[in-house]
Amino acid sequence: MNKNNNFSGTSANSYSQALYELSVENNCLDIIEEQVSAVLKLVFESKDFNLLIKDPTNKKKDQLEIINIICDKFNFNDLFKKFLNFLIIKRRMFYIEKILQDF
Repeated sequence: MNKNNNFSGTSANSYSQALYELSVENNCLDIIEEQVSAVLKLVFESKDFNLLIKDPTNKKKDQLEIINIICDKFNFNDLFKKFLNFLIIKRRMFYIEKILQDF
């Protein structure tokens, strides 16, 4: 069985919990909440963004480049930018919708 099929709600919750705790520690919870909402809006409304994050043939390098452009354009908090980069590096960007909804 492909291990990606085993990505559970518990796993998504672990990522979202980590983002929440880091946001609280860094006194930026309100900002991160707004930015999480903005990314979720992209997930729901942009076909191109969905292709970027959900197509397994996309290279990590390309995903990182585009996510960083988005983060810079919308002036995302560094913590959130690093979190998104981490998801790409760990090949978890496919689950971004579930992780951010749990957040």
